[in-house]
Amino acid sequence: MTHCPGCKKLGLRDRLQFELNEFHLEVVMAKALDLVDITPQMRGWSCQVRIVKKFDEKLSTNTPGKRFMQILLEDKQGIRVQAVVFDNDIPRYNSTLHLDSCYTISNANVKPQRPNYSVPDERYKYTWILSGRTVVQPLRDSSAFINASNKVYNAFYDVYHCMKSGIEISLMGIVIDKLPKEVIPTSKGDKHIKEIVLVDEKLKPIALTLWGDFVDTEGSEIVNLLNVNEYPLISIENIGVTPFKGISLCTKPHSTVTINPISSRAQQLQKWAVENRPTLDALKICREYNNAVINLAIPVVAEISKISEVPPSIDPTKPVWIHGKINLQLEGDNLWYMACSNCLKTVYADSIQGFFACIVVRRMQLLLQDPERMSQSLILLQQLKPRFLGNAWKNFCS
Repeated sequence: MTHCPGCKKLGLRDRLQFELNEFHLEVVMAKALDLVDITPQMRGWSCQVRIVKKFDEKLSTNTPGKRFMQILLEDKQGIRVQAVVFDNDIPRYNSTLHLDSCYTISNANVKPQRPNYSVPDERYKYTWILSGRTVVQPLRDSSAFINASNKVYNAFYDVYHCMKSGIEISLMGIVIDKLPKEVIPTSKGDKHIKEIVLVDEKLKPIALTLWGDFVDTEGSEIVNLLNVNEYPLISIENIGVTPFKGISLCTKPHSTVTINPISSRAQQLQKWAVENRPTLDALKICREYNNAVINLAIPVVAEISKISEVPPSIDPTKPVWIHGKINLQLEGDNLWYMACSNCLKTVYADSIQGFFACIVVRRMQLLLQDPERMSQSLILLQQLKPRFLGNAWKNFCS
């Protein structure tokens, strides 16, 4: 049994507590378990984990004045658990646990998953509470965690099937653009977001929406890199797939976003991005992320329906596929659609004041295009806010 050099300066109770902790640690080191084997009823266990992410300190919405900090942990098998630290314990763990470092943790309070709260890994439905009674020891040999950095990610073509099943996925890709939208209305008021475009070697881009803390942390860093003409590589884990824009990705509270990660797969993808920079530049202009559901979905034969079999109400997460030909029935001499060049949604013209506005994108760029010479365009207006066009707009469509 080891002794602390400063024990003589401690009181009897503190000295006994220290030696109990030392003894407890020696005992449980021989009983290190995998994460999935640890339950609320167990005592005298320990687990070797890696610090994946430390979230910012927050105030509890259920208990006024109570502070908490969440820490995402991962064991050698790649299984994850959310640990929570409260109030006066926050400074200790914030300074002790370092990102991407490995530790042996024992005597945490294991709690079942709370109703209506998600967990970072469906294979382990518990939460850990780290307190003053929890024993934390740095792991000297972390070689067993090396394989975790080379984990297998989903392919972009998995996205469609994951949307149908509702499971979370992990991807690695190159960020080639940031979309203009930064605020989105929700049932709890307007929320700030960042939308970015991801792509890999298959050149089938998809949009990813960053929510919550990711907007001002990883999101801001990604935008800064894009602003200096760099296409950063990111790995994103435990993200959701939604039917927004046909199909797109979104972060969740327990997701992780790593910028320019270090792994063999990351090196391979970064090398490809450098060698194919002109292709990525051209892909950025095409806005192919709007066609992600067409480019990434591979419906099986059983999913293809006849028009007569299409139900009157369709679940967006379970799209109906039809194999057929489109025939447009045109009425009148003019067929036109006025849309925002960024989001492709309708641009409205005020009938009284005479200006054009996109309800999604604040930036305006108005183009006139000759139908007989589609390659030639004239920029009438390009500035941060719409400019009044007077009566000219009334003659625009005709």
